[in-house]
Amino acid sequence: FRDSISREEDIIELERGSKAKWSELKDMLSFALKLDQRRYPIQAWALFSHEGRRLADELFEDKRHDPENRLIPYLFSRTGYAVVMEGGQWFWPGVHEGYIRQIMIDDKTNATLQTLSLQPLVLSVEGFLTDEECTYIQDTATPLMRYS
Repeated sequence: FRDSISREEDIIELERGSKAKWSELKDMLSFALKLDQRRYPIQAWALFSHEGRRLADELFEDKRHDPENRLIPYLFSRTGYAVVMEGGQWFWPGVHEGYIRQIMIDDKTNATLQTLSLQPLVLSVEGFLTDEECTYIQDTATPLMRYS
């Protein structure tokens, strides 16, 4: 989704188990998503798994562990899709207003994200903090609060 809006032309297909090199995939992504036509200085873009795990960025090269640079395209093709984020930092895309997804915070905790707005992106997060954590934040902040 470019600018958090779904467009069919933003979809790039790669065969499952592809033998493509990272440099080839990087060039494909850059061309198809017009990443090389950015008008203003911006941080490097990054490629993430569907779960938010950073796979690589536009500056990535791992000649030591992956001399042929085939690992990233393989991971990309194996999961079926990946997400490119400008700025190189992960955030959950909004998809569409009302969209709900479950995410794992850690081994014991799940949270629910609901998209309230796409422009600007506003997400409601349920289950991120426990009641005890909320109480702690309130108790810590209360003595410092002043009328503005």
